[in-house]
Amino acid sequence: MQKIGPSWVMYNLAALYWRVAGHGPNGVECVRRALHFVPDQYRDVPLLNLANILYRSGDVHDAVAVVTEALSVNDVEVDI
Repeated sequence: MQKIGPSWVMYNLAALYWRVAGHGPNGVECVRRALHFVPDQYRDVPLLNLANILYRSGDVHDAVAVVTEALSVNDVEVDI
């Protein structure tokens, strides 16, 4: 099978899928795996995904803590 992209990107996309499908625990597991493989400079991407899952599950306090961690990695907004 041909590799499509870095494994952390695939795990992050899988986490998005599970969040949209309404299976937060599966999404959290995918984010955990993404965080294992992600290069340090991109760590904010799966962290923000995790914060979104936590927020939507009602765990606002932990979501804020994760967003704070993501901001410590990268606090610059991307220009499109």
